[in-house]
Amino acid sequence: MNLEKSIVTEETRDSIERKSIEIPIEFIVRKLHKTFPKINADTLTFSGVGLAVIGSIAALENNRKQKTEGKTPSKIVPSVILSIAHILDLLDGSMARLIASEDNTKENFYWGGIYDAVADRIKETAMTMSRISYARHIGGFKGTIGEIAGILSGVTGVLPSIARSICEEKGIKVSETAIGSSATRTILGTLITVFPEIKGFPIQPFVDLFITAGSIKTTKDRLSKLRKKTNPNDLLPESKRQQAKARKKTLIAVAGISLLAISGVTVLNHQIRRDEIIYSKP
Repeated sequence: MNLEKSIVTEETRDSIERKSIEIPIEFIVRKLHKTFPKINADTLTFSGVGLAVIGSIAALENNRKQKTEGKTPSKIVPSVILSIAHILDLLDGSMARLIASEDNTKENFYWGGIYDAVADRIKETAMTMSRISYARHIGGFKGTIGEIAGILSGVTGVLPSIARSICEEKGIKVSETAIGSSATRTILGTLITVFPEIKGFPIQPFVDLFITAGSIKTTKDRLSKLRKKTNPNDLLPESKRQQAKARKKTLIAVAGISLLAISGVTVLNHQIRRDEIIYSKP
């Protein structure tokens, strides 16, 4: 395996988590590309989005059944679906770099970066709406707290990515950070989407509030870089800056759509819950 130039990490995508899985991810991508040469990065990206939506719905139905029927259905199905969705997200960027290393006309990194940013937001929003819907299904004080925590997590989750794009548009390099990185939000978000409660104890509100705090802190830390002087030799090339500018505009638009979707689901959940209470009365 040629590791002279990594296809997994790059200058601004170099978190500890990413480096720790660099070798296995590169092996999988090269093997996948050799076995299925027609599969490209966009195929992996959009497949991941579809699986994340399906997995989020499966997790919600699974949790609702457990709450209403008192049974403990297997968590394997939603866990596997969401895990595959996130693995595909890990592979798409590496696949793009591998294909480009063979023929740089076959991958468009400008649009690929935008697609990836949109895909990440859709996946996070799908899991957030699943958690919010389940929290409303629980009802009472516990459900209300879970709902608020989920909304906060969903609204603030995009902020670190927007902050990164703002900095990179100015040419400022932004390294990935553990607490507020997309990987951390994905891992924790998946955990509480599939397991919002453990032995009756609601972990979802606490983890969602932790994710929210991490997103806010990371956003603040990244934007603070704008006030610091940067050596002109360390600035990103113009092509990267234009990509960041387009990604920023896209993320802001997607954030607005995501907010509308979360708001719509919240209102709908309240209406359904109110109707259930009315019709349950003798």
